[in-house]
Amino acid sequence: MRSQRNTATKSILVITTGGTIGSLPYPDPRKPPKYSFFPDLGSDPVRDLLTNAAFGITKTRVMSLEPRDSKGIDDAYREIIVDTVAQADEYRILITHGTDSMLQSAEYFYEQLRNNSGLKDKIILLTGAMIPLANGAESDGIANLKFSLEQLSQQEMDNGIYIVLSDYDAGNIWMPQIYLFEPNKYEKKYNTKDGRYNRLGKKH
Repeated sequence: MRSQRNTATKSILVITTGGTIGSLPYPDPRKPPKYSFFPDLGSDPVRDLLTNAAFGITKTRVMSLEPRDSKGIDDAYREIIVDTVAQADEYRILITHGTDSMLQSAEYFYEQLRNNSGLKDKIILLTGAMIPLANGAESDGIANLKFSLEQLSQQEMDNGIYIVLSDYDAGNIWMPQIYLFEPNKYEKKYNTKDGRYNRLGKKH
């Protein structure tokens, strides 16, 4: 169902939750650590990038939650995200999230979207990265953020839960892809180049 919220609300709310995209740089991106570590409290790489005038794609408001590795995201934490989304004036929401548990969070938000009246007209998009923003231009998170904001800026997007992750195209270039989430439709797919989860595939 397409959102009925007043389209004059042009700002996009960005909720940061940590994950690889917001972590400290990896010494060797080809050998990611088992757990992500984060900058000191008050520093947020996603917020810093989005407030950089050179990056400005659309108006955003950023809320930084306690940064967590994807493996540390549980339903209690997801409920904090849901409450933040429900109370927001914005109806277009971008959540930066670790990739390991992104599908679990998407399913949780999907159920909440159906049952929580505070979410009924929201568009929620989750994105993340395989390489931290702190690693600079080699991070897929830069392209994922830009693409996500571009998608959310389109007024014709329907209400729902979306995921943006990158995959290699035929030209061997990282390209963000958008997925409309539905339960039991997708599973993690690993890139054969580095053995890391960085896209979704339909279940057979």
